[in-house]
Order: sequence, then structure tokens, then C-alpha cells
Amino acid sequence: MRGFSVEREVGIYYSAELGTYFLNVRSSRDFMDHAGATSVAFDGDTGAFRSLDLPSGQRTGNTITNWMYALHMANVFGMPYKIFVCGLGLVITMLSVTGVYIWWKKRRARQFSKVHRDVVAEVAAE
Repeated sequence: MRGFSVEREVGIYYSAELGTYFLNVRSSRDFMDHAGATSVAFDGDTGAFRSLDLPSGQRTGNTITNWMYALHMANVFGMPYKIFVCGLGLVITMLSVTGVYIWWKKRRARQFSKVHRDVVAEVAAE
């Protein structure tokens, strides 16, 4: 009816405040590698359908948020993307460390230069 199929059930829980059962499943609309983000809500008393939350294709905001989360957590595109994200993290770490190293060397050079200028000024004053 909504254009998706359920691949497997992930979990079910009951919200006493809302009087609603939530069934979380992995569906054909999920794009993450592991867990499913599709949620179906049913009334706790009658079992009537209440709502459906799809991770993609239903609401633009949900689709963008789910893609950003999946990309950030390296939960899409399998092992090649995970290796890419790991490499990118190592590059960022390397750039940070080399930046601090260069700053430290320049700081030492400035301190040496100041001491050198002070000595030259004393010799010239004599």
C-alpha cells in the first residue's frame, strides 16, 4: 500500500503514555547497512494503524537527516566507504599534528630571533 516491503523485524516496544505499540523494522526504504529505521505505530487498545515513519521518500527532512547520520557513522556503501572514512580521519589527525608541530617550530624561531636581536642591540649600544 505504501510502496515498501519489510525485510526483517528489529524490535517492538509499547509507549504507555501514548497507548501505542511501535514496530521497528528494516524495510526496502532503509539505506543503512545494519539496523532499520522504519517505524510503524499501532493503537495499543484496538491494534489499528496509527502512523508510519519511513527513513527515505516520505519527508524530505527525515531523508536528509537519515542520510547525514548514515554517512557520518559510515553505515552505508559497505567496507569501501568505511575504509575511506577511516583514511579521512587519519588525514585530519595528521594535519592537526603537523599544524601544531609547525606552530611550535615557528614559536621557537621567534623566541630565538628576539634573543638574537636583544644581543645585537646590546653590542651595538656599547
